Amino acid sequence: MNKISRRKVLQSLSLLPFPLSAGFWSKTTDAATIPEIYFLTVQTSGAWDVTLFCDPKENKFGEKEITHWSNNDETQEIGNLNYAPFAKNEEFFQKYYKDILIINGVDAQTNSHTVGITNNWSGRTAAGYPSLPALYASTHGESLPLSYLSFGGGYSYTASQISAAMVGHPGSIKNLLLPNRTSWDGQIKINKELWKLIQAENIASLESQIATSNNQESISRRRDYINAFGNSERLKALGNTLPSDNDLNKLSRFKGQIQVALSAFSANTTITADIAQDGYDTHENNDNQQRDLLSELVDGLDFLWEQAETLGIADKLFVMVGSDFGRTPYYNANNGKDHWNIGSYMFMKRNADFTNQVIGETDSLHNALGVNAENLKSDGSSPTINPTHIHNSLRQYLGITGSKVDQLFPLNSEEKYHIFT
Repeated sequence: MNKISRRKVLQSLSLLPFPLSAGFWSKTTDAATIPEIYFLTVQTSGAWDVTLFCDPKENKFGEKEITHWSNNDETQEIGNLNYAPFAKNEEFFQKYYKDILIINGVDAQTNSHTVGITNNWSGRTAAGYPSLPALYASTHGESLPLSYLSFGGGYSYTASQISAAMVGHPGSIKNLLLPNRTSWDGQIKINKELWKLIQAENIASLESQIATSNNQESISRRRDYINAFGNSERLKALGNTLPSDNDLNKLSRFKGQIQVALSAFSANTTITADIAQDGYDTHENNDNQQRDLLSELVDGLDFLWEQAETLGIADKLFVMVGSDFGRTPYYNANNGKDHWNIGSYMFMKRNADFTNQVIGETDSLHNALGVNAENLKSDGSSPTINPTHIHNSLRQYLGITGSKVDQLFPLNSEEKYHIFT
């Protein structure tokens, strides 16, 4: 083979996806690091109507209509859970009730989308705190090459505590994992010898920039990029095990996100991910839109658990499902529902002590009742439960409490709810 010139190497550097890769990688992986829990959040953006799902409400004489379904049907029960006879709820709850914890009557403390999203996924209403997955990844996943995957559309702020891999489309991650292969047929783009020289030139250039830079964020991003080369074989293995572009394109975007996240978990490159489902802000034609969205949601969750079983990670998977807040306990003039600060969370875990139960309660008009922190029972004298309470308990369950990031971003509340432990 002819000697490869430095000019050709430098020209080829332009082919590398440097802006995408910088910040995409984390530290070099210790092969012995195997997470105990793979944590996945499902963010149903826009505010779901839980009276059609996990906090069913029937119409009351003399009050405004709260649900159309209750004109001809009644609340259904399975195990210790109640659900609305709506969309595909029956099939879902019948199959998974033993793996589900519902927390109803959660006060998001706002009717604003921005504040509600921030509160539900970081644990406080004010901006500036990392998402719960970011805290989990920074505590337990720093050694993993793609510790935190995010597919956009939700809340994934990291406060610079960890590098999040932002994936715009499920199929795009393959281009990043296998940058020297074409996406359509998997053929090598650049001669392997030249590719190694390109990598070496990149590292040398980055090390020179680090030595002369005073910008700590810039230095950190360049070090992350250099560390990526130490994980190249593991990441290449993940790229080779992901479904083909054709197979991913056959899935909905929602299921595609799930498939990529589960593949990354099973390859032990990722410890946490957040995926998003948009469209729940149903100010018009509420029931028809929510029916389609809730059907897609439970279909996706069923797909998630079936795939997790196939990949052998179902027993390690912990899933958190939530939204901005809830929707009003009545319909507006456009047969829609507007913003309501009271909503719900749903959690899923196999063989857990805390599943097949409901914590929190709302009255017949979807007003939250208080929850006693000692016994987790609803009553008229205790404070209503809010995302801060739940995040405090989640931090404890996920082993974040007492860590450096827990101390940097404390959640202050007088009541301590031990929901998961």
